[in-house]
Amino acid sequence: MTMGFAHYSAESGRMEPHRHAEEVVLILRCNNGWIRFGGFGERPEEMREPFALEEGMILHIPESEWHVFGYEENGYVDIAFFYGQGDIYSRRK
Repeated sequence: MTMGFAHYSAESGRMEPHRHAEEVVLILRCNNGWIRFGGFGERPEEMREPFALEEGMILHIPESEWHVFGYEENGYVDIAFFYGQGDIYSRRK
């Protein structure tokens, strides 16, 4: 199992849409944060509109589903993430 923490804000720079192994995410802290997700094709265009995040939310992101975390001006998102396997890139498509 892989577990870690991440911080997304203007200081860390914008995240690019990505996909990887199945993931569970716990929203630890956020201010004006959001996630876009959806779609399993070769490109991320099928992602839905931004969905507002709240502290304490638990998100399940299936294997190979496109997703991206973001924030509005002066916002941020702090997460704990969990992958069911130790090598998150071993099943990347």
